[in-house]
Amino acid sequence: MKTKQILQRNLFKTLTIKAKDFAAELTSHNVTEKDLKGEQNISKEHIDNNVAVRKMLLERGVKPEQLPRLVGVIGLGNMPLSVLLTKRKVYLLQCFVAGFRHYKGMELLNEMEVNDFLELRREPTNEYDSFAIALYWQQEKIGFLPADYNEVIARLIDAQALPLLAVITHLNREVKPWENVVLAVYFLQDETTTLPAHATYLKQLATPQYTTQSKPRSYEDVIEKSSQQHKEDLMDDFFNNDCRIIHLPSIQHQEAQADYTKYFGNKKVFVNGVEHALVDNDGHYQYMYNNIPQKWVTADDGEKYLLFEFVDNIYS
Repeated sequence: MKTKQILQRNLFKTLTIKAKDFAAELTSHNVTEKDLKGEQNISKEHIDNNVAVRKMLLERGVKPEQLPRLVGVIGLGNMPLSVLLTKRKVYLLQCFVAGFRHYKGMELLNEMEVNDFLELRREPTNEYDSFAIALYWQQEKIGFLPADYNEVIARLIDAQALPLLAVITHLNREVKPWENVVLAVYFLQDETTTLPAHATYLKQLATPQYTTQSKPRSYEDVIEKSSQQHKEDLMDDFFNNDCRIIHLPSIQHQEAQADYTKYFGNKKVFVNGVEHALVDNDGHYQYMYNNIPQKWVTADDGEKYLLFEFVDNIYS
């Protein structure tokens, strides 16, 4: 039985490698044949070829779990693998996937693996954020880059300045959805290029700091369990309800206050005579990491609403 398993594993490995080579050759051929230009066109061609090869293997009874990793060679055309191996990764951003539970993320989570590549797709006409960058895994939308960090990356994509790649660096299925997936955005650089001593951080990935991780509790943890559970329940309520309200004058961040006023300022809810804005759609995702739910309140109209605050220095 052990010998059979080894043979099956070796056969699977061979099929996977050949499938990757076939998909890569298709991309190289079509880039020339179709005269494809620009990162977006080459990226789409590359993903389409991988999906087509994967579908063919599945139809023949082979499940190529490693095939999604090939999607990462975005914007590099037909660069040989031997050249890629001489490149270093220069990390520009590492973050959680924003809006993960509201797209296909939760549905696909069990199929994802660390080192799977993600496609970066600009959404310049996004209603809430002109710098929006959607994230796709195997052509399925799983969320966005957080708005707090997307502007520079969006500008680089728009200028086609660098062939940017995105990869899953950490997966945690034991936390809340907004912390399930961590990704990094990077580009490839020749190893012969010398980075300044102060820039070595660009070659390093950080360990995520989870706020919803279940863990063994100390005596002190047990004492605070009720309070922590209450906070987690409020956070679940925040994402699962559309009856969120915020006091606009309390937002100290000028740009955020302008955005909330623009999209929600005319949706008024009064609590004890004080005007609040009703945030009843996904517009809050632009600042999802700054929005902290506080408590349920009863408005002057007798309806219950979840009051939240905007915290500008949440990462300091």
